[in-house]
Amino acid sequence: MEERKINIDRKPLTSEEIASRRNFDSVLSGSKVFSKPPFYKTGWFTIGIAVIAVTVTTTVASLIIDGDEQNDQLAENSQTNSAPLIEDDFDYTDDTPCIQPPLKELDVEYSSYFVNAEDGGTLVHHTGSEITIPPHAFEDDDGNKVAGPIEIRYREFHDQLDIFLSGIPMEYDSAGTTYNFESAGMLEILGYQNDHPVNIRPEESIEINLSSSNPSPTFNVYYLDQDNKEWVNKGKDNIISAQPEDQLVQLSSEEIQMQPEVVECNKLVSQLTKDKETIAAEVQEAVKQTDLTRAEKPNEPKRVNENNYSFDLSVDPSEFPELSSYKGVVFEVSPEEKSFNSQVFQVEWSDAQISKNDEGNHYEITLTKGNRKETYKVMPALKGQDFKNAYRAFEEKFDQYQKQLTTRLETEAKKKAEYQEKIRALEEAQERQKRLFDQYRVNMELISGNAKSEQKISVRTKVSRVFSIMSFGVYNSDRTIPAKPNGQKFMASFVSINQEPLLLETAQLIEKNTNSVYNYSSTEFEKFKMDPKEDNLLLAITPSGKLGFFDSEYMHSISPKAKEHTFHVNLFDVSKMSRQELRDKLGY
Repeated sequence: MEERKINIDRKPLTSEEIASRRNFDSVLSGSKVFSKPPFYKTGWFTIGIAVIAVTVTTTVASLIIDGDEQNDQLAENSQTNSAPLIEDDFDYTDDTPCIQPPLKELDVEYSSYFVNAEDGGTLVHHTGSEITIPPHAFEDDDGNKVAGPIEIRYREFHDQLDIFLSGIPMEYDSAGTTYNFESAGMLEILGYQNDHPVNIRPEESIEINLSSSNPSPTFNVYYLDQDNKEWVNKGKDNIISAQPEDQLVQLSSEEIQMQPEVVECNKLVSQLTKDKETIAAEVQEAVKQTDLTRAEKPNEPKRVNENNYSFDLSVDPSEFPELSSYKGVVFEVSPEEKSFNSQVFQVEWSDAQISKNDEGNHYEITLTKGNRKETYKVMPALKGQDFKNAYRAFEEKFDQYQKQLTTRLETEAKKKAEYQEKIRALEEAQERQKRLFDQYRVNMELISGNAKSEQKISVRTKVSRVFSIMSFGVYNSDRTIPAKPNGQKFMASFVSINQEPLLLETAQLIEKNTNSVYNYSSTEFEKFKMDPKEDNLLLAITPSGKLGFFDSEYMHSISPKAKEHTFHVNLFDVSKMSRQELRDKLGY
């Protein structure tokens, strides 16, 4: 079964513009910088290694970060500042994973979902994205169909900080030209059973309904082939318009409750809640009727065992209606009564009473003489023709009982199924209700945040980008943009706040209006490029995982005519920070 590709009409790209498969190995094929082979022979994983102390030709402002971390700076910069720091100790091989999170403690976490392999189902992520899995969609590495519960590990990357923290490469080579990716939404999806990876069967596919804030049709779907370290073009996705609650509109909490879709959802939740209570009462009544029917189960007559002791007593039919249809009933002493013997019959008892025990599951005879009282377990039994007649009557009654019990059980099962279905419908409606309100609230927060940065949000909407996948891994809805920003170019160098040359693992440039991350290796610092008109954020990372950053205000302070610039990096430790704390720190 071929992978399904859904296209939106537009002028197709030529093979010269974008090849369906290009690998990263050609990105730096013309550049031999290191004595050891460069990491993957590509620009997007070349590690920043050397910074030369240079003459400062621009006015340099030091970045101020809360906390005194100068001791950490000295540890990071133990090299001398009399010569460039050349890092040749990174021994990357072709076996090194192509996904390298720069700050592993802050990598985007997976959400875990479970689905039964035989049944399939639809999983709903907290962003509103949906994953539709057909029945019997999985197999093991030997090609055997997998049954039972399957764990789906899933995560999404929607903004530049997500992309940065993921360590997923964003460079793409086509026909010898290097591009960067601008993303309309990226995801990773994996499948496991008992912590062992499973695969999607070749004849099956999983449909992804990816929530996105970018409605443009100019994006393709790409799959990251991690074995060959290349992005594979999978064609177009299908764009579905946003629901009303996904539109970025400013509403109060009261106004949200008045929105038609919210009002309708609230009514549905209310009605389903009432229906659930009604059916719950019906289930209780059905269970009660079943129990009453079981209590009327006719007792199977027992033939007298001539080897056992027995009592021949008359019983009151009103007291023991279950025995009223039997003639000639005697009460046989249970074999469990080991202490019973013939001497019991030698006593002239003044009274003998038959009763049922407290549980009602057997009979007892109580014999009394003065202060003496003896109780024995007994069983009603019949002899000869009395037994045959009684057994025929029993069979007729038991047949009626079975039919009635079957009807009761069917009614009970039906009511229980209706109850479970009502619970499922109510939970879905409540989830829809919560999602509606939460999405409006999130959109309000987005509007508030955008207003602070004076961005126009009136045309921003949420859409769903729909495509099918035939293997697990990383998928990105992308379009190609220039490998580096257009605009100003200068030689960049990085030093600590103590003026010592700084060893960097990598530097990342983010344009807040472009959902992409530009990676700069140390070999590219000499030709550092940025668009001074954009709101830029520059991130600098050391091999030990310390982070420094320069916000848009600082980046705007760099002279547009500068040919060289030294960044004074104040590093801080992010190992004990949460992603939200980092977002707050970076102003995200």
